[in-house]
Amino acid sequence: MRIVCAWNHGLKECGKRYFNIDSKFQQGLIGNGHYVYSFSLNDIERLFSPICHRTFGKKGLNKALLKTCMNIGPDILFLVHANRITPETLAAIRQAMPDIAIIFFWGDAIWENAANIDRIREKLPYLDSVFITTGGDWLIPYAGPGRVVAYVPNPTEAAIDRGRAFEAEQTDYDLIFFGSDDPDRNPLLSAIEKALPDLKTGFFGCLGNPSVFGVEKERITSRSKMALNLTRRNDVFLCSSNRLADTTANGVLTFCDQASGLQALYRENEVVYYRDRDDLIAKIRHYHENDQERIAIARAGWQRAHEAFSAQRVTRFMLDATLRSKGYTDIPWPRFILEDGRKVQWDEHLIMCPSG
Repeated sequence: MRIVCAWNHGLKECGKRYFNIDSKFQQGLIGNGHYVYSFSLNDIERLFSPICHRTFGKKGLNKALLKTCMNIGPDILFLVHANRITPETLAAIRQAMPDIAIIFFWGDAIWENAANIDRIREKLPYLDSVFITTGGDWLIPYAGPGRVVAYVPNPTEAAIDRGRAFEAEQTDYDLIFFGSDDPDRNPLLSAIEKALPDLKTGFFGCLGNPSVFGVEKERITSRSKMALNLTRRNDVFLCSSNRLADTTANGVLTFCDQASGLQALYRENEVVYYRDRDDLIAKIRHYHENDQERIAIARAGWQRAHEAFSAQRVTRFMLDATLRSKGYTDIPWPRFILEDGRKVQWDEHLIMCPSG
């Protein structure tokens, strides 16, 4: 199929976020045999601004997306966040191309008062499918007639996620975290440093430490023993940033809060789950002192990440679900799928018993 993908490649940043989810989706779609025309939202918005700044480029951006679709005649319009694309533009695209299917992906928070969730709701009448990296009842508000809504995991991509940290003979860090300062996370990170002073930690983008990007981030990840997957809220079922996919797919032993329900995604021999701060610190200490156990779990998590959550597999599901192809619900991750507002596959038992 011919697919126009409206996402953000960040050309202005000269490749320093080459590992982002947009790049993985692109690899997956092309790997599945589709033609992909990449419409880089932020860059095109700057291009059509009279002062090369996004503040004045929204109108030009929306006109450019409509014109691009008119020129290319895609079978699919694939939107990733696309906060600045208006409902009016989607209506115009659908009017001009009645047979087009419009896919929408959201990989950020969807809880109450989360940033930009109104931008999802306003687009719903024009979407054929919505895919969100949060599971369970959180999906229900986005369901409705003529629309598929489903949970998807953050994808991995072997050509991008090349690390095998469990094979590293020499490592630079015992424990890493990539993120930003947060009033809930910072005290936990400080407590770990205080409780485990002999640990070589790399907490990037927080606690006064600079962020890292590009190949430097890849090198750090591939030469680290363990990593933290910390989300701003751990009580939202299956909610995780692409941090989890990045660390497991690069072979790093990863710690997750058990309250998140991620046990439905990774088994307990593939990542390490903890109950609270004390349990986390104890388990970090344990795996720091027991390399063979650490390596075995990290290897299993790496294998799971690449086999079950590859970008080809995730994008194939997204296209098949949108087109309602036969057998599309046969997937290796939790099935939370609604068609026309009705639950067609709903792994309720995973919500009730997340540690099972």
